[in-house]
Amino acid sequence: MKRLSKYITELRQKRNMSQVEVADAFNKRGYPKVTNQIVYSWESDRVRIPSEHLLVLCDILQISDIRAAFDRTEVPSLLTELNDEGIRMVKQYADLLRISGLYKKSSILQKRTY
Repeated sequence: MKRLSKYITELRQKRNMSQVEVADAFNKRGYPKVTNQIVYSWESDRVRIPSEHLLVLCDILQISDIRAAFDRTEVPSLLTELNDEGIRMVKQYADLLRISGLYKKSSILQKRTY
């Protein structure tokens, strides 16, 4: 089982980004305190990445399936074996299901009977 820090490094390298480029992308998204040294400390396991920063990092690295990218249990995700086109199609189908209204979760208030 890989550590989260190793996943972050691998995903960044897979996108051909340097630590400086990742830090710059954080800065452009309103996180001026994220420097290349901070990115290095996440990757070297010196500092844990805060959950908010992890979500921003997913945006920067264009990760749409967080579970597939970071789930260390190695249980396959719905999108694990799909290429970019397949992932786009799944999202498109999910949008159609949401728009139809037929598969909406019911709220707690609707389930209660008084």
